[in-house]
Amino acid sequence: MMAQKLNSDNDVNESTQSTTGRVAFGRRGNKASSVVIQRNPCKEKINIGTWNVRTMLRPGKLANVIREMKRTELDILGLSEVRWKEGGDFMSEGIRVIHTEGKGGQSGVAILLEEKVAKCVTRIENYKDRLLMVGIKAYPVDIMIVQVYMPTTACEEEEVDNLYEII
Repeated sequence: MMAQKLNSDNDVNESTQSTTGRVAFGRRGNKASSVVIQRNPCKEKINIGTWNVRTMLRPGKLANVIREMKRTELDILGLSEVRWKEGGDFMSEGIRVIHTEGKGGQSGVAILLEEKVAKCVTRIENYKDRLLMVGIKAYPVDIMIVQVYMPTTACEEEEVDNLYEII
């Protein structure tokens, strides 16, 4: 009785036959299908956030931002007003940091990527100190992350227009 119950539970065709060893087959009969499952770290859900940090020049600020990124389980974090003098791309505590240079110690943007997402980066483009674009290979479509720090009203209107043109 127990064996009969197990068989009917496992019968995908919902038949009530009690024959042991019966398996339901698809269109290919009793041949196994050739499905290959590839592990792609960028097929998972990606959590994205932004933060205007005001400055990253204080000692320990990057470690604090990374700690908050991990605590909130973000995979990608865009930063504005980084104010680093030189642009670059480096790893820190398992996080990839891609950033533009800050013009005169002002502005500057960065994108922080968790390790599994950092492996999927296909393209990096920056436009001066206010715009950074990172391409990520993902499923079902690739993702373009754009981090922008728009000029304030204190800036010339021409600078604002130029940035809109680039975008």
